[in-house]
Amino acid sequence: MIFLLILTFTTMAFFEIPALVQRQYWRELVVFLSLWLLAFVLSILYALGIQLPSPAALITIVVQGLLT
Repeated sequence: MIFLLILTFTTMAFFEIPALVQRQYWRELVVFLSLWLLAFVLSILYALGIQLPSPAALITIVVQGLLT
């Protein structure tokens, strides 16, 4: 399972990163890599069976903080 995750994420990066570098979209590259790395780490942790907190709770706290 972990090998499949690594293969999938590597393939995504292989297709996306060269296009961003060629067009010199540096900010987009930073955002892509940040989100890509976050998703990769969370996917690996989930595949290893580590209990992850629900993102819905964090989103609720942030939205309530913005609206009040």
